[in-house]
Amino acid sequence: MPSRGPGVQSVFAIRREQVVNLLALITGLVHLYAPIFGPWQQLRIVSLALFLALAILMTPSARGGKASFRLLGTAWDAVMLAGAVGVGVYITLNYVSFIDSTGRLTLVWAVVGIALIVTLLEATRRTLGWPLVILALMFIAYAHWGRHTPLLIAHGGAPWADIIEFAFRDSSGIYGVAVGVMASYVVLFIIIGAILERAGAAELLLDLAKRIAGHAVAGPSKVAVVSSSMMATISGSAVANVVTTGAFTIPLMKRTRMPPHIAGGIEAVASTGGIIMPPVMGAAAFVAAQNAGVPYSQFIVAAALPALLYYVALYMFVDLEGRKAGAGSLELKELRSFSEIGRDGWWVPIPFVILVGMLVSGYSPGRSAGMGLLALVLCILVVKGPRRGLGILVEGLIHGTRSTAALMMAAATAGIVIAMIYVSGLGFRFTYIVLQLGGDNLLISLALIGLITIILGMGLPITAAYLTAATLAAPVLIAMDVAPVTAHLFVLYYAAVSAITPPVALASFAAAGISGSGMWKTSFASMKLGMVGYLIPFLFVDRDGLLVLGTGFWDTTYALMTATAGLLALTIGVVGYLRGQISLPERGVLILIAFLFAALQIAWLDVVALLVLAAIVTRNMLPGRAERV
Repeated sequence: MPSRGPGVQSVFAIRREQVVNLLALITGLVHLYAPIFGPWQQLRIVSLALFLALAILMTPSARGGKASFRLLGTAWDAVMLAGAVGVGVYITLNYVSFIDSTGRLTLVWAVVGIALIVTLLEATRRTLGWPLVILALMFIAYAHWGRHTPLLIAHGGAPWADIIEFAFRDSSGIYGVAVGVMASYVVLFIIIGAILERAGAAELLLDLAKRIAGHAVAGPSKVAVVSSSMMATISGSAVANVVTTGAFTIPLMKRTRMPPHIAGGIEAVASTGGIIMPPVMGAAAFVAAQNAGVPYSQFIVAAALPALLYYVALYMFVDLEGRKAGAGSLELKELRSFSEIGRDGWWVPIPFVILVGMLVSGYSPGRSAGMGLLALVLCILVVKGPRRGLGILVEGLIHGTRSTAALMMAAATAGIVIAMIYVSGLGFRFTYIVLQLGGDNLLISLALIGLITIILGMGLPITAAYLTAATLAAPVLIAMDVAPVTAHLFVLYYAAVSAITPPVALASFAAAGISGSGMWKTSFASMKLGMVGYLIPFLFVDRDGLLVLGTGFWDTTYALMTATAGLLALTIGVVGYLRGQISLPERGVLILIAFLFAALQIAWLDVVALLVLAAIVTRNMLPGRAERV
């Protein structure tokens, strides 16, 4: 008689999936409360408890293997689920005591705190793997055994009671700013993106990108740049952008003679830009605005010109690489007309116009996202019909909430790291070390901070990477008279480019999987193509007119002109091609010019650099230069 084991397992899997979807739907609806009725005190507690339970149910331990191992896994899942729900319920019911007894850790609150930390680290391991968990454990160990570390970072060591207290109840810990921002409005932005994706907006945006850029030289590569910049408003995640748009654009690029590793690199870099592209940036940007002490509307205004420069420079990179490789374009018969795209997608901009309009008018991100979501709901019900529209909305709500679980785990676990930085005093020591190494030289300090941010960000989601690095690095820059917005945007950029920087380049690895090229080859191609992402932060620190922070028209114009010239010099120098190959000495001069623009703001030197750039470009664009097509 055939075994019925697999059938029983599949039935349990189906039932678990139904429970997960139901919990995701409930979690999504709970997060609609704040923008409609206003914030409530226990939102962070309830939100994290729901997402912890969701993360545990989505990634069960009991899968396959011997019956005894499955039973053990099921028991462990039950313990973790009880920890997630029990901690949330207990704190919610005893919220006044939770707040009032801060600083006086009783045995009961110590047990609750330990249960939360263990449950959170296990949920993070399941959803994001070991890197962030190991980082958190290392910082906990450093906080307690700091006296045994090298003299430069040594400290007296914090008792376990302080470690639990700071991680559990301090405003910098698990229930800190990051979880608060995630619970208050980032969840809503992700839900909006998920609903748009389910409604077919991604395909419409891809069609629009094809129509805009597909007919040009290296058309599919430029489609990747344009579509990823627009898809940023939907996913806000580099890896999510790669697997969404890259599934279409990378095969198109390869079909038109773009080498596989270059095709993967283009998509990885274009998708990474989504994190720093207003008006709806990645989750880390909302936290960065909060940390910088400015409204999100002001933060996106500051981020607008640098993000535009990022994509313009990438577009130039792609154009030159395409010409160099002899890449072709899409045929007109493959492109939908603007009228067809407009007929099918007229409704897509409406939620964004409302959302951005409210943000610019000074409304909170939560209220703006709530009204944008309401507009999106109405549009979908009108366009898709009540029955189909309701199905899209429910699917989008479930998918968006499930997608947020890993981000919430990253934000909460990063809170442990931040709390340990504070309890150990590492932040002050780090500031002292950088100031000593860099002296009064801002350029050296920026380079050190950029390098440290990339190292801390390797293998981590950008929210966790930004939070960890910003806690250490932003105070250093602010101490050197860099404006808070500029400091946090600098760290955000370097946390973003960690996704394309070897040896752990998550966006590049995802693109390599689609393109069929080697991970290392694709990662180094991404790093080369994304060189602008490493340079732009230096440009806006040196030329604050790029961020439009209280600067006049001339300051902004001058900063934009010189920054564009610097990025043009870098692009041509790195690719080494215009109408033909550029000589090695000229490439070296162009790269030097780019870094002069980033490192120095001296008027006469800017003029000399512009003249040299113009001379090299003119010489290489003369009709006598053979162009490869």
